[in-house]
Amino acid sequence: MKRLTLLPLGLFLLLPTVSRAADLTWEDCLKEAAQNNQDLIRSREAVRAARFGKDSVYGKFLPSLSAGANVGSSGNEGSLAGALHDPDASPSSGINLSAQLNLFNGLKDKASLDAAQAALDGAQAALQQERAQLSHDLKYAFAGLLDAQQQVGLLTGIADRQHQNEGMVNLHYKGGQENKGSYLNAQASSASADVDILQARRAVRLAQRRLDRLLGRSLMDSPTVTGDFNVPAPDGTPNFLDLAKTAPAYLSAQANLKSAKSQVGSATGQFLPSLNASGSIGRSGTTWPPQQDGWTAGLSLSYPLFSGGQDAFNLMGAKSRKKQAEISLATTLQDTAVSLENVFWNLCNALEQTVVQKKFLDATSVQEEIAKAQYNNGLLSYQDWSLVENSLNSSEKSNLQALLGAKTAEADWELAQGKDELP
Repeated sequence: MKRLTLLPLGLFLLLPTVSRAADLTWEDCLKEAAQNNQDLIRSREAVRAARFGKDSVYGKFLPSLSAGANVGSSGNEGSLAGALHDPDASPSSGINLSAQLNLFNGLKDKASLDAAQAALDGAQAALQQERAQLSHDLKYAFAGLLDAQQQVGLLTGIADRQHQNEGMVNLHYKGGQENKGSYLNAQASSASADVDILQARRAVRLAQRRLDRLLGRSLMDSPTVTGDFNVPAPDGTPNFLDLAKTAPAYLSAQANLKSAKSQVGSATGQFLPSLNASGSIGRSGTTWPPQQDGWTAGLSLSYPLFSGGQDAFNLMGAKSRKKQAEISLATTLQDTAVSLENVFWNLCNALEQTVVQKKFLDATSVQEEIAKAQYNNGLLSYQDWSLVENSLNSSEKSNLQALLGAKTAEADWELAQGKDELP
């Protein structure tokens, strides 16, 4: 049977093609994104910076050492010219090594360490959220490209069937068994199927660009993927409150509360005394190098008596921020648990929908075979047969859409938990 050409040849030549030179698996994409995704790299660097920040705070618990040297002279001349030529100038020189250690600082150093730990916890929670977001977006992009590729194959099959049906209607029309309107309708269905293929191939290119971005590739690449839409069924209904306590949003709220508590500790420390120990050894004299040995040692205690009320207001403000953080932690737990339950049931619904759509597809496939045979034997009108054909086309598309919906629902469920599949 001769296939009718309903689109100009030039338009087919401009049609984007799907190269199958180097298909990427899901594992390939995970490894590449983990190494090259710029957003993930930025979050890792934020964790490193926070860890260095915490390490630097430990220096407050250790003594500080310094070394110095000086040479100079002094005299009684009051002018610059006299000072430069003063025969009675007294030379001096010295070298020293000094140490100082804070013995008690009103617990402000501990508060600084707690704040640094809170900052590190927050950065780690943000990194986990970024990993989960990348894994989620990557699964969306991978499944979207896989779906777009399969759409091209599916729509090509539909177009082939439409052209075959067009040829069949043409034979009936020429034999006087069908009217011209039915034949024109069959032609239009064939043309529509060809246009669907064009649009599907453009969708492939857009899906490739989205995947390129997440993989850290040039947007000029045209990757293709291989895989399936399999989604394992959930193993029972989880405890959403317990699950919420491990989610990045809740961990971030915990870090905020820890930071607020450290601010209260730091503000409280302003009302406590500070005790420091210091000592130095060195040499001094009138010549270089100096010859006279010497040392000093001592303790110093200071206590703030009044700062104009500033310390009191700072403490009250810190306590207020701590209360806000406590409320935020509680509401975050509740909100996260509700969100988890909502996304979980969406996943269950999507999985159930795949079963239903597969049953519809099986049923309409059988109906289409029967209806085509009946039409050929003159037992079914074109209009009734066309309805069955359209129903099959719709079922094939809906089945693929249901599979994609289940895969994206799985990605949403993993994101809500803060989970990822990155290496």
